[in-house]
Amino acid sequence: MFESHFGFSAPPFQLNPDPTFYFGSKGHSNALAYLQYGVHQAEGFIVVTGDIGAGKTTLVRTLLEGLDSTQVKAAQIASTQLDATGLLQAMLTAFGVPHQPGALSKASLISTLEAFFMTLAIKNKRALLVVDEAQNLSMDAIEELRMLSNFQLRKQALLQSFLVGQPELRGMLESQRLEQLRQRVIASCHLGPLDADETRRYIEHRLNRVGWKGNPSFESGAFQKIHQFSSGIPRRINLLCNRLLLSAFLEDLTGITEAHVLRIDRELRAEVGESTVVQAPFRRDAAAARPPVQREHAPDTAAVGLAMAPPARIASVASGRAPLHRIVRRDAAAYRRTVLCLVDSPASYLNAALFAAAVEGTKTASRVVVVSTGDARQLGPVENYAEIADLPAVEIHFGIAEGSIAHRAADASMCCEAILDEFLPDLVVPVGGSDEVVSCALVASRSGVPLLRVGAGARPSPMFPAQRLNASLLDRMAAVLYAPDALAALALGQDGIAAEQVHVLGSLTQDGAAAANTASPLASALISHHGLSHGYVLVTARVGQGRLEVRLLSKLVLMLSRVRGDRPMLWLVCGETQSALRAQGLGSVLSRSGIALASMPVFSARLSILQRASCLLTDAADDLIEVGTALGTPMLLIDEEEGAPVSTDRHAKWITLSAADLGIEPSATNPPPPAAATPTAAEAMALHLDGWLSQVEAGLQQSPEPAAVGRPRLKEASP
Repeated sequence: MFESHFGFSAPPFQLNPDPTFYFGSKGHSNALAYLQYGVHQAEGFIVVTGDIGAGKTTLVRTLLEGLDSTQVKAAQIASTQLDATGLLQAMLTAFGVPHQPGALSKASLISTLEAFFMTLAIKNKRALLVVDEAQNLSMDAIEELRMLSNFQLRKQALLQSFLVGQPELRGMLESQRLEQLRQRVIASCHLGPLDADETRRYIEHRLNRVGWKGNPSFESGAFQKIHQFSSGIPRRINLLCNRLLLSAFLEDLTGITEAHVLRIDRELRAEVGESTVVQAPFRRDAAAARPPVQREHAPDTAAVGLAMAPPARIASVASGRAPLHRIVRRDAAAYRRTVLCLVDSPASYLNAALFAAAVEGTKTASRVVVVSTGDARQLGPVENYAEIADLPAVEIHFGIAEGSIAHRAADASMCCEAILDEFLPDLVVPVGGSDEVVSCALVASRSGVPLLRVGAGARPSPMFPAQRLNASLLDRMAAVLYAPDALAALALGQDGIAAEQVHVLGSLTQDGAAAANTASPLASALISHHGLSHGYVLVTARVGQGRLEVRLLSKLVLMLSRVRGDRPMLWLVCGETQSALRAQGLGSVLSRSGIALASMPVFSARLSILQRASCLLTDAADDLIEVGTALGTPMLLIDEEEGAPVSTDRHAKWITLSAADLGIEPSATNPPPPAAATPTAAEAMALHLDGWLSQVEAGLQQSPEPAAVGRPRLKEASP
């Protein structure tokens, strides 16, 4: 009615959920990021809760619209007191599977669904079920969904489920009867109300979507009253604003004032029998599922996270799985504070070691406990790192290496619970970016432990979307973020992270690379032995350990000899790869092609060798990719199959084993990073962290201005 009068292209405040009007408030943006993380895992359950009108359905529909329909078959049902059999029938209908309602037994319904899911899997698709108003499901129906999640084909789950409902859904899921289902929840979020500033931006966002040109105008006080009367609930905002626009049209008004909002709100409340302002809904945070660990400086955590297994002490964690492996190198009992660093790779372990050495050397030293989610053997011998940095005083290895994503995440969560209960850390620093590290970071956040993010804003290549998503999630959870450069800080700002939380303090990876370049005589000797200096193509692809298959080795050698051209090439090979080359008689082919072959040296030497290379050619599991990304080294990743996805990263791309050329221009040289500044990035971080923790302990609202560190900075963070 009023749309044409104000020049709108559509109603701006319709009540029906519409993804085109999705507004990325901080809560909704964080929730969407967590849900995208859950979808990437392709299994288990995702739980979305929120009060009536909080935007749950719009959030889910926004997510679903971003899915690739060629890979995911999505269906949605609205729960209306469904029992187990009714749920199965509703699922068949929603997925469009032919059946006669009421004519099939429960066993037949399950068999029909399984056959349908198998058919999808054969077509390289998977099923995604969205259950709206899931709080109305019976316990038997929820348990039936858990049983359906057991359907697998070649270890790949056939069904993933979203449970969307009101806050009482969380109470249902906390029951002892549903413990097994809770352990399969990959991600969960709770949507709370918008704050006053978000309410204003929400209204302006919806108006701008329909071509608002400032008519009618809104007084500043009008926005405040709308937030007050709606309590920041999007549906109530829509209802009130829709009536305000209608009233402005009927009364031929060009502006909406505070008094106008007050009058219309009274009219609306009279119509529905309300006489007072609606109370803001209970904003349940992610830690509400269990009593949090008591800490003096627990921050207000975001209302998103993972639903984890029940708390576990070290003794119970050790039962049924390998015990936690501890390494204690020196006594750390005298330290007043404790910081946990979460790592998952050689590069992240080296960064944590540099960080730990700097933090332990500050005037109010903190004990740093480095926690590895994998096995100590995955990080290699200590010689990998000892010539670059002092090794951590205490490190703990979870030994998680096998199982599905959900099982690894559950194992990591339980182990992290035990470590948090034992050490009661003041801070957790996720240095790695794997699914297991994300799970541990979520546990810490739910327990009220603040997170600090090093390397914030730096993103893995678009060739690795899951890793990029993990990095974004970790950045969003952090209370304070240390960015390596201004470009990374800009990326954080574009993600909606406040500038006050971000500090540009340099890169730990570049610190480590600079140290390795001067501390590794082995690298210089190896390069000189093969008559090289710089500008060579470095190859580190290897067979075994879940990487390239031995049968593909001859194709790899043929491809390397084909693409070498005039550029020298150095291939670092592990013992298994070297044996396979010898067994297949491929050494002579490499020799005739002029490809230098050398035994794989320790990690510190590989860092130094990488810095003098013009390009890195390797498999997708190589531990140098993380470093190469930070250093800006051009990278080629081997894809075993034809039709590799096109990369949007100009510094990296996939290359097939049938390639005739590199397809990416290697840099003329990849000069080593500049000599480590004084202080280094690690020292700059330690200086700021020391002051930040001191202010948190003192209960002040602003962090101190740290000593000058010779690096560009953004605004100082507040705790």
